[in-house]
Amino acid sequence: MVTNRLSHSSVEVFKECSEKYRLHYKEKLRSETTGSALLFGSAIDKSLELAMQTFPSCNEDVIKAKFLEHWNDAELNGQPINIPTSKLVTYSKADHELDENPWESLKRKGLLIVEAFFREVYPLIESVVSTQEEIALTNSNGDSVVGFCDAVLKFKGYKQNLIMDVKTSARKYKDDSVKTSPQLSLYKHSLSTKYNTVTAGYIVFIKTINKNASKICVVCKHDGSATSHKTCANEVNGKRCGGELTITYNPKVDVQIVIDDIDEAFENKLLESFDDINVKLQEESYEQNLDSCYGKYGRCQYFEFCRNGYTTGLVKVESRKK
Repeated sequence: MVTNRLSHSSVEVFKECSEKYRLHYKEKLRSETTGSALLFGSAIDKSLELAMQTFPSCNEDVIKAKFLEHWNDAELNGQPINIPTSKLVTYSKADHELDENPWESLKRKGLLIVEAFFREVYPLIESVVSTQEEIALTNSNGDSVVGFCDAVLKFKGYKQNLIMDVKTSARKYKDDSVKTSPQLSLYKHSLSTKYNTVTAGYIVFIKTINKNASKICVVCKHDGSATSHKTCANEVNGKRCGGELTITYNPKVDVQIVIDDIDEAFENKLLESFDDINVKLQEESYEQNLDSCYGKYGRCQYFEFCRNGYTTGLVKVESRKK
């Protein structure tokens, strides 16, 4: 019997549409282009991974250089690409937030994320217990779900170790995001005994930039930043000043830290779903889920292939040699 070795991401693809899983992981048909978010997230991961590995002596300039290294050169479908010049990278409207050139805009965002790590996360860390630790959940048939936990950290104010995952997101995570996270549940199930903890969390860097605007009156120097007024509303000698407000921006990335205990009932349900997926994989049972053809990132890359057999925009990726 052939055993399955799944990642968290492949499990999520199977849940979304098992035919999409087959095309991606079995047939190895991939989109010839990629959205910027995947490459940007990878560059951030590589830079903050280095920061964790070298804590507490990590240097901000070195970590920024690591981000720039991976935001310049990357790999797509097994081939090297230069991100700034590649026509295979697509950008969203939000990617132009800080510059007309989307690559330059995301470069600036990445550097702001590194600054946010040193400003808001670094001071909270007492020690780094583990980084990029491989985990594997294996059933009686030898099927496994594998992954890499970003870090196990000792945070100030917490007696127990924390199983942490680092994310970038356009918006804040929900308050219950840790309790109901398949990824963190997998990590907790594998690492809780070793590190004596049931507590996990997300460190989320919000990609939508906080412009941090400051509005100062040129006449009376009053700080009107907290108001929506276009002229100074400060009262001077019983009269409204009315002076011009000079606006300056000091953009920064906001950080959200969500820490919670993993919901045991959710964890057990998750483990059952892994077994269900493995049974379907053994049976080679794949079905199209037409409700997933359009998602939050647009139309599925296999839309035309599933309907008409068209391979335009798709490439066959060779298996990596072990």
